[in-house]
Amino acid sequence: MSIDPVLVPSATDIIKIWIADLCAVDIAAGYLLLSEAEQQRAGRIVIPAERRRMIARRTVLRSLLGDEFAVPPASLELERRCDQCGKYHPAPIVSQERRDCHWSTSSVDDMFVMATAPMPIGIDIESADATTSWHQVAQRYYTADEVSAIGASSEVFTQFWAYKEAFLKGEGVGLVGGLDRLCCTRFRQDEGIWMTSEQHSAWRFTPLRDMPKGFAGAVAVRGPALPLVTLSAGGGTLWRRLDDSNDG
Repeated sequence: MSIDPVLVPSATDIIKIWIADLCAVDIAAGYLLLSEAEQQRAGRIVIPAERRRMIARRTVLRSLLGDEFAVPPASLELERRCDQCGKYHPAPIVSQERRDCHWSTSSVDDMFVMATAPMPIGIDIESADATTSWHQVAQRYYTADEVSAIGASSEVFTQFWAYKEAFLKGEGVGLVGGLDRLCCTRFRQDEGIWMTSEQHSAWRFTPLRDMPKGFAGAVAVRGPALPLVTLSAGGGTLWRRLDDSNDG
């Protein structure tokens, strides 16, 4: 069992979840918000649909975080290279006026979600149809208790995967951290929508509610059970900001 220091919340601390349809993003305007490195990365993607989704994901991410902190989206430093694995991971957004903001994203096809919190957070969404070999994956990477709980249900397998990946994202290690780090049959109910883990007492977990049929999602946060709100990233701030970017 790991025991980690936890954040002492203020009365205004909340966790925000945004949901966006990437098809609705103005790609031409959004491309102008991307960093030079992101534009180069987009240029290396040869499949047009995947290139569009990559630009749309970064557009939504930069626009929402820019709105949250009232800064130009293009000025944000979103990732830093990890000293351990050499890959880039989400970097907290540093604010002089309030707590630092941690963030995490996930997407399946054109569905995109982003989470922000004043503590380390991970979010993940998955499609139950993403792999036809889930039985073999469960046998190899899940515990015996998890395999027993899954039975013949690809939906339960997918929900467990979402918990595991959200947790590993929150830790900043991704899947290389090991799916066996979290056993999803060892949760217990905490406050409200949240659950705790016997293995990682500082963390809280909750499934994403109202997911489309065939999809599962989860949020993991290292800290107390804060209020959680879900917001739509369509037709509001995101689009106004994209419109504003064309004014000059």
